[in-house]
Amino acid sequence: GRTGYHLWSESYERKFEDLFKLQDELAGAIVRALDVAAPGPAMTQLPQQPPSADVEAYHLYLQAGALLSRQNRDDFPRIHAMLEETVRRDPRFARAFARMGICHFASVLLGFSGTASLADAERNAMHALSLDPGTWEAKAILAQVNAQRGNWLDAGQYFEAAIAANSSEAEAYSGYG
Repeated sequence: GRTGYHLWSESYERKFEDLFKLQDELAGAIVRALDVAAPGPAMTQLPQQPPSADVEAYHLYLQAGALLSRQNRDDFPRIHAMLEETVRRDPRFARAFARMGICHFASVLLGFSGTASLADAERNAMHALSLDPGTWEAKAILAQVNAQRGNWLDAGQYFEAAIAANSSEAEAYSGYG
């Protein structure tokens, strides 16, 4: 705070069982303690359930995302392997399939596709949507794939769907632009 004094602190001592439940508890306690009034839809769009019941799968998913953001050619085989292991561990993890689509699309777009293709990106995104129709990342990848193919109307519809699914995500707006 402005005074230099702590606004909130609390100890959480318990058996480690559900990382996502603890995360939700902490976020809720901090928001209540700080009396934060969050403008806009961001707070209502927080996932109501964890993206994966497997904490290790979620950890791999996050690691793959961090590597993917670097866009380093040498990282892509490792990213693919991490995401394959993620979906092997949790075959219902929709966001992991969407991230696989992102990885395939980025491989093609950046010119180091190896065996990746737009069809792979599309297949993974469609599978993500079959698991969770609200996966905005999958809609954004389908928009990008359609734009790359010159299917502008379909691309626009998918970008609008991605934005409607998560209006606080800048990537969907950026891609649409």
